[in-house]
Amino acid sequence: IHCSLVGSEMCIRDRGRVELFGSEALATVWILVTTFGAVGAAYGIANERKWGYRLGVAAALAPFVIRLQVLIDDGLVDALSYNPIGLVFDLAILGALLHQMSAQYQRIYFR
Repeated sequence: IHCSLVGSEMCIRDRGRVELFGSEALATVWILVTTFGAVGAAYGIANERKWGYRLGVAAALAPFVIRLQVLIDDGLVDALSYNPIGLVFDLAILGALLHQMSAQYQRIYFR
């Protein structure tokens, strides 16, 4: 989850907070919400809580919201070329959480 946040934060920093969000305050709120979401998800997963897994999936999806905004504003080429290493980490985290074994573990062990 942490790598996902790094990719998201790098995307915001590279693009320019005001340009992407319209204001510095909204960019800061986005970073805080995604960071606390990831920390809460890690806590919930570590304590075998189902809500932690669900929050983790939501936190892993968060960076894709920024990429979607870049896609809408600038097109596919810019969205894919925008922080490609972060994209790889974002996809890996999301894949790990949504993988069949993770989902099976979540159904069996989480309360």
